[in-house]
Amino acid sequence: MDNPLHIMTLLIIISMIILVFGFTWRDKHWGPVIMLVGMLSMMSSIIYRIVLALSF
Repeated sequence: MDNPLHIMTLLIIISMIILVFGFTWRDKHWGPVIMLVGMLSMMSSIIYRIVLALSF
């Protein structure tokens, strides 16, 4: 799994699944927390791409 496209795609898919679970349980106390985790993991794909661009 050396291809950055595969890793970024996997990160985005997992993040979307986490966001869906958080949105489904948004009426519970821990639903918005799960959505926050999903958003942070979505941002991790951007951070991963920046790290790849900065490391030659």
